[in-house]
Amino acid sequence: EYMGHLLSVYFFFGMASRSQLIESAKKSGEERNFDAMVESVKLLVKQDSKLRPEERDLFYLAYKSAIGKRRSELQQTPGNATTEREVMNLCTEVLELLENYLIPDANTVDDKVFFVKIKGDFHRYTAELNKSAAHIEKAQSSYLTALDLSKSLPATNPIRLNVILNYGVLLYEIVGDRQRALTLTKDALVEADRLLDRLNEAEKQETCFVLSLLHDNVQIWETGR
Repeated sequence: EYMGHLLSVYFFFGMASRSQLIESAKKSGEERNFDAMVESVKLLVKQDSKLRPEERDLFYLAYKSAIGKRRSELQQTPGNATTEREVMNLCTEVLELLENYLIPDANTVDDKVFFVKIKGDFHRYTAELNKSAAHIEKAQSSYLTALDLSKSLPATNPIRLNVILNYGVLLYEIVGDRQRALTLTKDALVEADRLLDRLNEAEKQETCFVLSLLHDNVQIWETGR
């Protein structure tokens, strides 16, 4: 209890170390306290925006989980103004962190694609709520930028495939361009399938997980046409 209180004091005064913030975010995630997880990763980004891959994933998981919980609540109780406002505030917060810290300081292609793709995701979540043409356009623009940046990555790269996965969802569910969503997703599957044999087992496992999600979308979309 003493260490927990001490860490809270460190957080309050902005004195928590990088390792303390990471440990706190992981612990909050395990406890499904996603709002606390968000606070830890937000401080981490403001302390040092050059995130390692594990930290990058932790950042995304925190915000996605905090928003995902509220999106699920809205499916149960549509139109709840308080929950909608919380989603919008979280989206605004993560978009500001991306614009002001993470995207400008991204050094590798993987990092740039990862963070620009997240920008598309959170504009998409906002568009789901307010149907704003501006946010739909910003989501599309972000995904297209991420796709363009990802051209230097292998067709089997999970980050590249996740861009296609989420852009396809935007096209199908929000933009209403169902044929384009299907074509984009099917083309990605064909390209990746050709190169699967070149991957080691660990790489293949991660890639095949995203490919299974793309396959699922194609099946659902073709059935729903």
